[in-house]
Amino acid sequence: MALFEATGLHKRFGDQVVLQDLSLSFEEGRLSGIMGPNGAGKTTCFNVLTGRHAPDRGRVTFAGEDITGLPPRRVAQKGISRSFQVMNLFDDDSALDNVLIALPRVRRRGFDAWRDLRADSAAEQQAASVLARVGLA
Repeated sequence: MALFEATGLHKRFGDQVVLQDLSLSFEEGRLSGIMGPNGAGKTTCFNVLTGRHAPDRGRVTFAGEDITGLPPRRVAQKGISRSFQVMNLFDDDSALDNVLIALPRVRRRGFDAWRDLRADSAAEQQAASVLARVGLA
């Protein structure tokens, strides 16, 4: 049984059909990717899978639960995340600071995010844990 699965996804924007009867599945513990030429619908597919766009038809399930159309925040709370093609790093700052500023609890501060950043020891521990999980401690 697939951990993450999409069945019969359709998505259109106006007259433009972007996804038509797309089905795919991802097995637990297996690295997978989606490849295709520019304009093939890869970004739209990721946006539907992660809740940024609701499909016009079809279904998305994770661990047997229907997550079709859930907002991105709810999808992320279930443990589903994505990466983006363009990443911005603060070259003059440490890896820890870059991860720290990317944490949702810090981003919620908006323009005030950098103020007293190191004073939030729980956030700093969380950022350090993230770095350790990916082998960058």
